[in-house]
Amino acid sequence: MEGSVSVKEAMIKLLLKEPIGMILACNILKSLDEGLIDKNRLKEFMQNVLVAFTEERAKVTEELIVQFEKVAIGVLPKEENRRKTFLFACDEPLDSMNDSDEFSTITKVDTLIKHLVKDTEVNEGHEANSINSDPSNVQPLKDFIDKLNKKLEEGTEDIYKPGARLGNNDHRPFFWIAPTKNIDEACRQKSFYKLGDEIRDLLGLIHYETLVPLVEIRIPGSKLPSCQHHRPTFADAGSHRRFKQHPEHASGNPGWGCTVHLRLFAAGDASIDGAPERVAERAFIKTLEVKLRFCGLTMIKRGDSENDDDMAFVKRIYNGENFSALKIKRRLKKRLLELF
Repeated sequence: MEGSVSVKEAMIKLLLKEPIGMILACNILKSLDEGLIDKNRLKEFMQNVLVAFTEERAKVTEELIVQFEKVAIGVLPKEENRRKTFLFACDEPLDSMNDSDEFSTITKVDTLIKHLVKDTEVNEGHEANSINSDPSNVQPLKDFIDKLNKKLEEGTEDIYKPGARLGNNDHRPFFWIAPTKNIDEACRQKSFYKLGDEIRDLLGLIHYETLVPLVEIRIPGSKLPSCQHHRPTFADAGSHRRFKQHPEHASGNPGWGCTVHLRLFAAGDASIDGAPERVAERAFIKTLEVKLRFCGLTMIKRGDSENDDDMAFVKRIYNGENFSALKIKRRLKKRLLELF
């Protein structure tokens, strides 16, 4: 389905109405420019989004981006014979991955408590009261994570909820990984009141605002081959407001994407490259033989100043710091309409 020009233009206009949609548009085009997704596959994706938009008109940009996300995971369009998944669309192989390497994913302590570890583990001891009543009281949080990790190392007790998985959200059925050595580097000589911001900034986790306790889930390289993992594209990132399809400086390993370093971006640094990243399909956490480490507490909010808000990010990834928003929109619209 090619779709009428008017419907197509209406969809593109709505996408570009807000900076978050312009971010997605920039990454769609960059994935094509860098050869990270097949042109025909991208065309099919955009056609499916158009079908979904035609079936039910989104009224605001955020609703349209949800449609993009649902098309990516194969939930939309309603026309069943068109549905397919567009996740893990980049087939760039890794140069190497050694069994001795480790890889990490960062999540909120709250997510660990609610979705991964047994309630009996949370209710054991005084740590639970500290977690619930005062998230800024970091020592009990660290003690709680250390206790869980000790049980994992001893291997004498199953601490997980039945069926607990990383990437267990049906709308985003995967999790993000980065080399542990990059996390280790960020952890050096940082207090818990600086560590959270450092790791959040390194990995571009802008949705973690203030007073968010973080935990590292560390996965042995020998266990990663058991689950599919790929360089991320816009289809995996969806509404992620600080995803950048391609690093500003070549990493030497095209199998890895690259996070956006939030602190460097806010400071207007010459490079905003953070850490290497990939997306991995969801997996039962028990089979991954992970380790846990408390990673401090976020204290600073990112993304709410003129230097690092969504429009500033659009200009950065479009390489159009001196362009007006209107000029960028016009250029993006022209190229998007040519896609399908």
